[in-house]
Amino acid sequence: MKVTFVYSDNCVGNENKFNVGIASLSGYLKKKGYKTSLIHISEDINEKDFIKKIEDANPDVLAFSYMKLTFGDVKRFVKWTDSIQIPKIHGGMQPSMAPDETLSVDGIDVICVGEGEQALFRFCDAIKNGKSINDIPSLWIKQIDGTIKKNPIDPLVEELDTLPFLDFGIFDYANLNDAKNLGRLVVQASRGCFYKCTYCGNNYLWKLYPNKKKFLRSFSVDWLIGEIEYGLKLFPHLTNIRFVDDTLTYDTEWFGEFVKKYKERINLPFSGNDRVENITPEIAEMLKDAGCFSIDIGIENGDNSFRREKMKRFMKDEQIISAHHLLREKGIVTRAFSIFGMVDETKQITLNTVKLNAKALPDHFIKAYFTPLMNTEAANMVKEQGLKVKDGATSFFEEPQVELTTMRSCEIEFFYKYFAWLVYIYNYIFRTNSQYLLRLADRILLSNYFPYKCLNKLYFDEGVLVELARRFRLYDMLRLPYRFTRKLLTPKTGVDAS
Repeated sequence: MKVTFVYSDNCVGNENKFNVGIASLSGYLKKKGYKTSLIHISEDINEKDFIKKIEDANPDVLAFSYMKLTFGDVKRFVKWTDSIQIPKIHGGMQPSMAPDETLSVDGIDVICVGEGEQALFRFCDAIKNGKSINDIPSLWIKQIDGTIKKNPIDPLVEELDTLPFLDFGIFDYANLNDAKNLGRLVVQASRGCFYKCTYCGNNYLWKLYPNKKKFLRSFSVDWLIGEIEYGLKLFPHLTNIRFVDDTLTYDTEWFGEFVKKYKERINLPFSGNDRVENITPEIAEMLKDAGCFSIDIGIENGDNSFRREKMKRFMKDEQIISAHHLLREKGIVTRAFSIFGMVDETKQITLNTVKLNAKALPDHFIKAYFTPLMNTEAANMVKEQGLKVKDGATSFFEEPQVELTTMRSCEIEFFYKYFAWLVYIYNYIFRTNSQYLLRLADRILLSNYFPYKCLNKLYFDEGVLVELARRFRLYDMLRLPYRFTRKLLTPKTGVDAS
């Protein structure tokens, strides 16, 4: 029996990438004796070509996997495949986070809520043996009368080592952006997350499971190293490893064992994600020793009170700054996440994000517009305030998604577009230690007369701006106008305006 996955990542910033979830599902089905294939959609496709791909695959089951940003694509695919009389099942973040919304679409009749290895196997096994799927755990099923049969959610797989290795081969891995452009093998050392951020799906998902205390689990170090070795045998030309865990070093004992064995058996540069709370001098040294060259860290917002109250991110500004400095001292590149346009955000709060980044000074900035994911606390805030959300979002990176009452969309867009430029300017101001220049910059940027809309229209690629700043030594360029302005505005009494 053959299962064909349909996966679209046709959205800005996420296209043509490896998906750990599909690779795990495929590996699990293959272990159970099934054949699998993948229709991977990374660019626009018409109905004729899409149907041709399905005919070529000739599957017994179609399994759709998707997130919120590609839900629009899937709605079209469902309509196109309505006349194809083979069993279909839907899973992924969108069906798990918003099951009722997903099942409201005509043609979507069966979804898997939560982790899907066991549920998908049971679904396929029932189809193969002509049995009913109606009581399979984790499946929500649309009945003939339109009601939804909501089965209990399967417990989490607590012993991750019982799962097979990822099926890297189901993707055209050598031609993915991960391999072709970055030379990396993508793996996952754990599942789940310890933290409960208001805007993140993890805060909702962990509540689904009967054994929710086991939401955060790790593969054993030996199992993980074995999977990496397996992947590198398939693709020996790859030069580095990417860990897609939310927090790579949360378990210091596990990470200590990992560092030792990774150096002995793999010894390739690697990158991953982490939290500032985890980055101690000891962890920074271990990361360097193991070969880590880059870490992505969430700053998200630079206002300490706002970050705690609206995002439930409880790290302090000093921790954020310290973590970046510790990693920089070890020669590890940092990439910092920031979110723009969160509920109740103001210009002053956004400017605080600029200032905190200027003090931490990460090597790269990863920016995203706040997009409310169904059933998260942040989405409930949007709903409670009756804020308008743009329909059909296909990217976190193109335009503000929520119309705030505390901040205009053009202001959100300005800070998003010119973020790196502003960070470097404020870093210079902090280096001058001039309170006068700091107050002047604040007043200009927060002024109601500041030309946000005009500058948004004039904006060109941020990478060009940053390169100009570095190449022509922004700090030196600003020194002359700073001195001139300071002299011009210094009171005639001779008191220094700074």
